[in-house]
Amino acid sequence: VSTQSTWGLERERNIQQVQRLENELQILRDRLIERDNQTRIEIEEERTRTIQNMETIRKKLMDQAMQEHDKLRQDTKRTEKELDEIKIQLHKERILWEHTKSELDRKLNSMVDHTKLEKNQYELKLRTIQNEYNNLKEQYDEQTDDLRKLQNTLLIYQRKSYSR
Repeated sequence: VSTQSTWGLERERNIQQVQRLENELQILRDRLIERDNQTRIEIEEERTRTIQNMETIRKKLMDQAMQEHDKLRQDTKRTEKELDEIKIQLHKERILWEHTKSELDRKLNSMVDHTKLEKNQYELKLRTIQNEYNNLKEQYDEQTDDLRKLQNTLLIYQRKSYSR
């Protein structure tokens, strides 16, 4: 009986120990599940925070990109406006240059025409003076010739007069 009761007691203790171990195991399982659930909640919260942070960063980057895009568009419009103003100014300057060149060409042609006219007038005066000179020279030569003839005649008369 004693062996049987020892075995019975031993068995009872083993059953209680198994139950106690099963209870501890259940407590550990429950803690593990609770910890697992808590970890999942923390991971989900961290994931949500990360997504929100990434979304905030994305929004900031998008805003920054849009501002940069708007600034570039404004700069482009301003540059295009400045370019258009420069083109208009160049066009005005070209028109002014063409007008000035035309005016200078006209004045130069007028001066050339005037110079040609003056040259023609001087050439005409020169020919007139040359003709007058030639006429006067011819008259001088004729008068000189006539004077020589007269002198010769006078000499002849004087000789005749002296010889008589």
